[in-house]
Amino acid sequence: MSITRSTALARTSSDTTLSLLGPLVQTADAYKPLRRRAMAASIADGLADGIPPLLVGLATDTVSRGSASLLARLGFKTASSRLFALGGAGIAFWALAAIVEYARSRTSAELADAVRYDLRNQLYEHVQHLDIATVE
Repeated sequence: MSITRSTALARTSSDTTLSLLGPLVQTADAYKPLRRRAMAASIADGLADGIPPLLVGLATDTVSRGSASLLARLGFKTASSRLFALGGAGIAFWALAAIVEYARSRTSAELADAVRYDLRNQLYEHVQHLDIATVE
């Protein structure tokens, strides 16, 4: 009996949560292009999080393998040229990661502001049409 009751309570809880999220999802559906941009920026930001370990691995490869390293095979023959290339790649990748993170932040904030604005207006519209007798 307790298993059935807890299952029913869990269903009721998840149904309530889904019904509360319904207006949010419907409102967000009006902003599909913006939502797609926000998701793409978020995925790109997640991929950019892999850049520092990549650069550390490239630096370790350059230092430990010397002339057999990946940078040496790409045409950087001297140690100083490999280190300058590594530094330049680091600056370029981190700048790219910063731009992607900024784009994700701006796009997510724009989507949140638009949805919040619409939800606030829907709530205000709903309150304006309530019967005063039921409120008191």
